[in-house]
Amino acid sequence: MSGRRGSRVGLALVALVAVVALSACTGDEAPEPSAPSPSGAAVRVEGTWAARISTPHAAAFYFIASNDGPSDDRLVGATSRDAGTVGLYESGANGSTTLVPVDAIVVPAGGSVSAEPGGYEVVLLAVGVPIQEGASLSLVLEFEQAGEVAVDAEVRPFVDPATLPPT
Repeated sequence: MSGRRGSRVGLALVALVAVVALSACTGDEAPEPSAPSPSGAAVRVEGTWAARISTPHAAAFYFIASNDGPSDDRLVGATSRDAGTVGLYESGANGSTTLVPVDAIVVPAGGSVSAEPGGYEVVLLAVGVPIQEGASLSLVLEFEQAGEVAVDAEVRPFVDPATLPPT
């Protein structure tokens, strides 16, 4: 019995030495890059800014989302530690300033989409921080394929779309 026990201890010792030796071989190597999402989605969010809107304790968030991936992606939601509720909206038709809730904002493959006054907007309600010029609001945008993208937006003066020249 003691011979068998000794061979088991010897095998365990050899296995331990092998594991230690192999782990030492990989110590200086760079870690593997993280694998891309299955869809290859790659969304960048730039040009962020926010503005107070007419509703008390509310702000609109604007940005440009670019999709470098091979397939369309969709902004399906957003959260903010600075607001109680966050929603996706689009201004009504024919230049109306009425906001209509949308389920998602499509970011086309190889293209971009803008959230801007008079178009798509991410609206923050029950904002718990001062919404004044120069302040910053934090958001996490949730894309269907690319996942979560954290952004900050500086509060700027609101630009009424009715005052913009036609495009």
